[in-house]
Amino acid sequence: MSKKNRPRIKIKTDVYDVIFEVLGLLALIFMIIFPLVNYAELPDQIPMHYNAAGEVDSYGAKAIVWAIPGIALILYAFLFWVSKKPHIFNYTVEITEENAARHYRTAVRIMNILKSIMAWTFGYITFTTVRVGMGVQDGLGKYFLIIVLALVFIPIGFMIFSSRKK
Repeated sequence: MSKKNRPRIKIKTDVYDVIFEVLGLLALIFMIIFPLVNYAELPDQIPMHYNAAGEVDSYGAKAIVWAIPGIALILYAFLFWVSKKPHIFNYTVEITEENAARHYRTAVRIMNILKSIMAWTFGYITFTTVRVGMGVQDGLGKYFLIIVLALVFIPIGFMIFSSRKK
């Protein structure tokens, strides 16, 4: 069945969806409030890029602190919109009338988890950028990239694995 012909089923929101949505929204709020509260204390130059080891490798004007929250808000809104359309996702199995609800439910749940992970990752980067700018912290930490990749790929792996179950 092609994506065009897939069943369009409205997936009901459950308590886990609400939890992950609230966690993501809290991260977005944090990304706005934390820099706002500390903006006056930031020096003129703050980190604007980190290398794979989590070390600062580029500095820019302190207004750059708003770039990550801005990107996060746009990305979160886009993922929120996309998560309402599970029939357009890619699946490892053919979607039929019989299995659509189960696969859509899993896909929407994973999307909600990934949205929350993305928001908290960007929130941590914003938090760290402010703290490095204030001279309180050195960088993201050497394990940052490994942890983020694991947090992203474990749910995706779970989705692929669970989609193959009958």
